[in-house]
Amino acid sequence: MVVSPVTGPKSRVTSARVRTLADRRHEQAKADADDRDLESRTDRRRREDARETLLKSLATRLISSKSATLARLALDEELHAAIVTARGIRSAPAFNRQVNLVRQHLRALGPDVDVLARRLEAPGGVESAASAAPPVVRPEVRAWCTRLEESGDAALEELMQSHPSTDRQQLRQCMRELSRARAGGHGPSAKRAEARLCGLLDAALRG
Repeated sequence: MVVSPVTGPKSRVTSARVRTLADRRHEQAKADADDRDLESRTDRRRREDARETLLKSLATRLISSKSATLARLALDEELHAAIVTARGIRSAPAFNRQVNLVRQHLRALGPDVDVLARRLEAPGGVESAASAAPPVVRPEVRAWCTRLEESGDAALEELMQSHPSTDRQQLRQCMRELSRARAGGHGPSAKRAEARLCGLLDAALRG
């Protein structure tokens, strides 16, 4: 004869307590997970907000920078064009929209935007950063620099005909500085003068 186990009130109370404890532990684990998820989302939003603030500040600084400074930074053509466009806008709403466009181009650079920010904020200005990490000079800029060195005013006149908005006086001054530095055998001075000339040429050819 098989005797069925006794399931009296005390047994049912114990079972209820076990289930209640398991439910509480499950609820606590779920609450802890929700807290961690909320914290991670908050941290992520903070990082994104800080990133966007950096991008907006960098966009504003680039728009207010001189053309020669932008040239030394060797910016992407679309980014450079967006910055130049922003400079000519007088309407505040339109300007803000253009700043956002510049910020989008900066965002697209990914980690490289941090390098750009460091170069712009380097002690001693952009030239100090450029001396540590020289920008790549485009082939057409290098070709014009060589022609100006070799042919002088004749090459300058040809450049002015194709790019009449170029600052002739600044170009001629850079050409003279480079010529004097080469003649005097001053290597560092020649490099600086050549970099300035390439910067002006890059801005002229992009314009």
